[in-house]
Amino acid sequence: MKKYLTPMICSLLLTGHVAAQMSAEQQAQGNMNSAIVMRAHTVLLEAEARAMEECSMSRLVVPIPAYNFSTKNEEALDAVVSIEWSGACVDGKRDGPGVLTWQSEKPFASGNKLTVTTTAEGRFVKGQRLGMWCVTKYEATLSNRPPSPRLPLSGLGCRLHEGHAKGTPSYIKQPDGRWQEYVLGEPGATFLAAGELEAQSAKLLADAAAGKTDLKARVVMQSRDLDDLLPGSKIVAAMSASPIPLKDKRVAIVLSSQSVSEFGRFKSERQALIDASAGLRGEAAAERSRFIKASNPDRLLVNIAKVMQKHAKDVHPADDLSGLQNGRFDYALVVDWKSMTRFDQLGKYDKAAWPPKPFPAASGVACESLRGFLIGRDLKVVRQLPAFPSCQFDLSTATGDQAYMWILATYFADHWGNGSDELGLSVLGLDAFLKQQ
Repeated sequence: MKKYLTPMICSLLLTGHVAAQMSAEQQAQGNMNSAIVMRAHTVLLEAEARAMEECSMSRLVVPIPAYNFSTKNEEALDAVVSIEWSGACVDGKRDGPGVLTWQSEKPFASGNKLTVTTTAEGRFVKGQRLGMWCVTKYEATLSNRPPSPRLPLSGLGCRLHEGHAKGTPSYIKQPDGRWQEYVLGEPGATFLAAGELEAQSAKLLADAAAGKTDLKARVVMQSRDLDDLLPGSKIVAAMSASPIPLKDKRVAIVLSSQSVSEFGRFKSERQALIDASAGLRGEAAAERSRFIKASNPDRLLVNIAKVMQKHAKDVHPADDLSGLQNGRFDYALVVDWKSMTRFDQLGKYDKAAWPPKPFPAASGVACESLRGFLIGRDLKVVRQLPAFPSCQFDLSTATGDQAYMWILATYFADHWGNGSDELGLSVLGLDAFLKQQ
């Protein structure tokens, strides 16, 4: 791990910057789009939370910001949130067990619309989702394409909630009774013991009934990603709202074994596409050049280090957790990254036939997930950043190599940052996670 991670981060720590790789206009557009996308996401989540809480609210029109690439300006578009609830209400708040169905219709400046419909079973306590909630139906459709037959799997599973926004990752019960984490509809590397979610759900509900306000859940998990660092580990993960001050702490950044493998595979597949596409001409060649500049995986690693630098006193790369035990570090951030990007569509990308089969549940051409574990000196996970999956969907009707290269170039420019001062969407979740500490 050290051989891969150390040169990237040490270069950042010594120089304090990386060279800008995009034009000023591209960087400005990317910065604006990234900020607007995150703001729109936050506005929509807050609106959904309000609609879920109040029994009188079954439909809400929410103005959300959007970036228009044609006019290069921000505009407001109306998203619609619809709520159905089968359970009871107390004092105007949803309360008790029941089935909740909510649908969000999110428009884009291009004229397309993303509709997400979710049905889940669980319990409200004074208007807040609490305890174990299990999604029984999930549908996500774009107005200009039929739904993927596997896409619904990306939303299924059960999780513990301490309110609308606070919850564990999604887990699906296995035949042996264990709970396995699922990311983008694909099985992850984290397991919970049989009965773990149920027991913690009962504890949360009992604490709420007893009048406690500082509701916390602790789940004991086992992760293959951490097993190479803590062999045979059973990690306690606490979803506590109590802050963990990092500004005077020394933090090590460690890549999980999966991340090391994934970065190696990514670099190999990316280079194969670069070599195979060398003969492209015209706009396709221009998009290829943009893709090459935007998709250097070192940029993601540097941005992870940049985010940590904003919050901690010292940041250093490491290849294991021994520095925690001997006192060299106060915390370690174990980064787990997975790429689902398709680098094999040169000369094949046909919008009408997309996605090809077989294909992962997330049907975007470019996809990745990023998650992290913040581990203290007692070798316990004090925070878990759930997988932060993101994909680039082609919302146009374009096809061919130019469209394919545009999708890849746009994804990495948006998600890995437009130049030296832009972090990109992929690490904004990590930044928000660390701000809560």
